[in-house]
Amino acid sequence: MAWRGLTAAAVATAVAATVALPAQARPATQPRPDALATATRVAETVTGDGVRALTAPETTAGLAVRPATAQGRPVPTLVHRSSRHVSVIAVLDAAHGGAAATIDFANALPKGHQLEPADDGSLIVVDGRTVVGTVAAPWARDARGRSLPTHYRLQADGTLRQVVDTRGATFPVVADPKYSIGFYRVPVWYVEYYWSEMWRNKLIMDRYGAPVSAVVGALCGKIPNAVAKAVCGYLMKRRYSTMKSQLDYGIAHKRCVKVRGAYGIADFFVFSVWTKKCIK
Repeated sequence: MAWRGLTAAAVATAVAATVALPAQARPATQPRPDALATATRVAETVTGDGVRALTAPETTAGLAVRPATAQGRPVPTLVHRSSRHVSVIAVLDAAHGGAAATIDFANALPKGHQLEPADDGSLIVVDGRTVVGTVAAPWARDARGRSLPTHYRLQADGTLRQVVDTRGATFPVVADPKYSIGFYRVPVWYVEYYWSEMWRNKLIMDRYGAPVSAVVGALCGKIPNAVAKAVCGYLMKRRYSTMKSQLDYGIAHKRCVKVRGAYGIADFFVFSVWTKKCIK
């Protein structure tokens, strides 16, 4: 059973063993190994084989994983590997309560690979102009099994930062980016707007948005399969609304839109729009 599929009770049981790290007693460089060892044994009873303590950098499934840090200090970290995924599991104690906690996961990707945002909060792993993997949408849960608000922030040095709102949380809190890489390769294309193009495209969407939506609806309506028809309509409407919202956000914050897509049906899975600093 994957770590993300645990029941609330299982999460509370599995991670409670890693809490024994009071702030005043925690070493400056490494979390207590006995707490990690206990956590590993307990976690394996509910997740199956493959969950173990991560106390030093190592390579697994092509990823160079390292223990996580929070506010610059190491936190108990486990690694769980399944047939298609690698999760790096960080555990936060009560010392991180009261505000948003930031967990830093060092860049684990092979050389030449980088992370890019996706519309649902997940991340895409890109090698040049080819999508080669994903990082699942951010996830965090407290000891009661309550999901906590969380999101990723990509750092300039490749660090994957996960921000977790721990206000009102029952500790310990767990968070685990889940990597899937190397199982497929999807060529992609990019379009990046200049500032002048931002305004032009916004005006076009504001003026012709309704007619375009009607045309898309008519095209999707020709699909005979009811499920496929519904999926087509949903995806196209979502794409339009995402593009418009990013254009509006970019203009409001003096940023430019970048679009990623693919050819054929793969486009439905890798298409994404985000904003970045404008090209001069």
